Amino acid sequence: MNARKLAAGALAAGAILAASAAPAQAANACCWQVDWGRTGGTGVAYRNAPAISAKTGAYGLPAGATVGLWCWSYGDRVGPNGNSLWWHIDAFDGRGDFWVADHYLTTPAPNGRPTLTGNCPGADETPN
Repeated sequence: MNARKLAAGALAAGAILAASAAPAQAANACCWQVDWGRTGGTGVAYRNAPAISAKTGAYGLPAGATVGLWCWSYGDRVGPNGNSLWWHIDAFDGRGDFWVADHYLTTPAPNGRPTLTGNCPGADETPN
């Protein structure tokens, strides 16, 4: 077998392996910020579900932090307009992933309607 065929086979095998190792979640929609004004400059808490009561006690992210969006679900209403859209986010800083209410992010989700990424597996798809 010549070197070209061997290299092409290795490249194809690597591509198949990389594709099969990809997470089952939706593609990460990068990059949005934790809104300074809507958090009063304090940032957001780490939550393990799309609910106000799901705060774990761990600090989430400061105002201005950049996040990526994995997927969405509807959960508890937040803010003066009662936005019930929540995002499962990637913090990009080693803290892992957690839930943040759309109200606190700079996402373009008019009236709590998701326009980025897909819904999370098992997500509540009906606004509360």
